Amino acid sequence: MSNKIQRTALFLTAASILALSSVHVHAAEQAPSREELLSMLKQQQRQLDELQAMLKQTQKQAETATAKATEAAAKPAFLDTVQIGGTLEFEATETEDFTDADTSDLSLAKAELTFSAKPHEYVTTNIVALYEDGSNNITLDEATIEIANTEAFPLYTTVGKWAMPFGNYDTAMSTDPLTKNLGETKENAILVGATHNGFSIEAFAL
Repeated sequence: MSNKIQRTALFLTAASILALSSVHVHAAEQAPSREELLSMLKQQQRQLDELQAMLKQTQKQAETATAKATEAAAKPAFLDTVQIGGTLEFEATETEDFTDADTSDLSLAKAELTFSAKPHEYVTTNIVALYEDGSNNITLDEATIEIANTEAFPLYTTVGKWAMPFGNYDTAMSTDPLTKNLGETKENAILVGATHNGFSIEAFAL
């Protein structure tokens, strides 16, 4: 009985050894070679490189689109640069004649309507329409185009019709002083000037 058990154990051991040998041989037959492993690694590396290139291209396109959107948002639309303003001047009078009769009057002495626009960082336009008491017409009082950006470039020029830069008419009065009405001259002219470190020089021609 003992010999039979020993023979059975030996048989099982031999069968186990044969089975393990068969597994090892089968595994050895399915395992890729070194060249195949290198080829697989190279293929995976190429795929990774392609993915990285696609990612960089996508990121670059996204940055370009973001930059364009930021530039478009920062650049104001033309209508955003248009400004409309104006002034109204009324005159009220009260008189008394020799018969002690009082009379009073309220009239529109002056009305100005201004339009200004800045279609470009170097270009500014300005238009002033004027109505004055005693005139039944609205006249073009000023119309200028100024090409200037003294923060970036010292030279500037103005072309059109406006009050010539001659004399000083600063006043705190609500209406223009008589010296301004008599001395101010508005002509069609061109002005060229330059500014640097707080100093400026201008010349104009009619």
